[in-house]
Amino acid sequence: LAGILCISAVFLLMCLLYDVARKGKNRMKRIARVLKSLMLLWISSLSLSIVFACISVYRGQGLAHHERNNYHSIYLDGDAYKVPEWLRGTTEFKYDKFFLPASIIGLCAVFMIGISLLILAVLPKDADDDTQEKPGTTSGRPARAHELDHLRYFSLVGIVLVHFNGYGPTRATGIWKPIMFHGYSVYITAFVALSGYNSSFKPGTLIPRRLARIVKVAVTYFIWQTAYILFFELVFLPLVRTNFDEENAMLWEFFFQQGTEGNTPLTLNKFYNLFWGRPFYTLWYLHSFIVWLLVIPAWMQLRFPVLASLAMSLMAYYWKTAIFWQSFTPGVAFFYFPYFVMGAAAKMYGYDKYLLELSKDPYMRLVAMVQMLLFISLCIICPYNFMSEVGIFGVAGDSLFFRTKDHQVWYGLGYIAWQFHAISATYALLVWMPKQSSYFSRAAAYSLVPYVLHFMLILLLASLGVYGNPTEWRYLTHSYKIVPQVITTLISLAVCNILFIPWVASKLQHLVMPPMDWMFIRPPKKAKDKNKETRPLNLKLDRQENQMPNRNIAVAH
Repeated sequence: LAGILCISAVFLLMCLLYDVARKGKNRMKRIARVLKSLMLLWISSLSLSIVFACISVYRGQGLAHHERNNYHSIYLDGDAYKVPEWLRGTTEFKYDKFFLPASIIGLCAVFMIGISLLILAVLPKDADDDTQEKPGTTSGRPARAHELDHLRYFSLVGIVLVHFNGYGPTRATGIWKPIMFHGYSVYITAFVALSGYNSSFKPGTLIPRRLARIVKVAVTYFIWQTAYILFFELVFLPLVRTNFDEENAMLWEFFFQQGTEGNTPLTLNKFYNLFWGRPFYTLWYLHSFIVWLLVIPAWMQLRFPVLASLAMSLMAYYWKTAIFWQSFTPGVAFFYFPYFVMGAAAKMYGYDKYLLELSKDPYMRLVAMVQMLLFISLCIICPYNFMSEVGIFGVAGDSLFFRTKDHQVWYGLGYIAWQFHAISATYALLVWMPKQSSYFSRAAAYSLVPYVLHFMLILLLASLGVYGNPTEWRYLTHSYKIVPQVITTLISLAVCNILFIPWVASKLQHLVMPPMDWMFIRPPKKAKDKNKETRPLNLKLDRQENQMPNRNIAVAH
């Protein structure tokens, strides 16, 4: 399957080069367009080559993913914040057999980027397509971009698919590897970037509308934090202890518990600690969204907001592990903060109009298809485990000192490379989103409903035994049968699309985020000035009066 996808990608590239090589009066413009389009492919290739080179070094030190050094055993063996010394391996620069191919691909990508920039620099100024507005301009806002609504819908479907397949026999095995790859590189990136894009009204000021929205999100977060605590303690734990033996029940409790309270019964003190502790499951997004909305007004005053957000995200990558387990820690928020800033900056500086116009270019659509085909084929044949090896750079939520056993500082290079890959892969998906309004674009308005509710069903399925015994698939040492994978995937798609049905989502919307406008004081209406004389406009002017030499009459009207 991966070979078929690669051959298809090469065929599309040959068609692209053939079209550029044909003679015509617009040949220079075609060359400029295709070079700009191919930059998407070169950036993605360079980013992934850096990531895979870093993983190759990680494996070369004897830290490959297998049963004895699976990082999940760290939790069960003792302290959750400390990696045992026997798992560290060595700190020598060793690598496996995939380091050389990754390095060669990366060097080729750098060469192609340099050649493309050089050719674009020497091409005539009129070689660019005049119909595309240059980036950095703010003249006019694009009409309703339905492709962004479609991207929100399908990215959330992908997130739900990842969560349903993140437990049990479908976890990052076989053909389901691309789901995990796309989940953490495309779906979450798109969801966060669109949040920044849609919340960027007057990004430089903390206006009352933004403050009201922050309060609403905060109240929603605390409501569902309470709901998940009660569901976990009163529904999930009793069912798990009834349907599984002691070892499997302990593993399920470990996989889903969010605090350090252990297996003690639910008391007021335990509830208090969980309530103010780490966000439960998908609620990290609401928690982070509050942080982003508070920070973004001051952040957009910086000269280089995107570059500064990347630096902040890299700093969070090196925080101590214990920081990520504190109450209201911004650790996870800063991991995804660059995507939020990119979305806000695109709207603030007018890059959105340029990128949306560029996405309609047939050359860009062709290159985006090539990029997606190659990425899917890479996901299928990837020799590395996603969660324990690729996840060192692609899964946010913990520091370098927790994810890696050798704690090499230069792994931050792979982390930044993954972010560039994620944003390029997200744009490739955006290019192929429908440009017209449809059922999916309208249903995207209720995206918060399936996002908040779907994980409660995952807890219920796990406690009822749908995912099987964790002892059987915990170490992911082999692939599993296709039947449970297909069943789990169909369940996830059905749940997400049912929760997205407008008449269902509109009813559940009030449950997910109750109406809260009554909490805020409405500004008083401005009183009309009674002394100001209003004069009706007389539109029935005589043609002769219109043509009078004295134009003061027309001006007055």
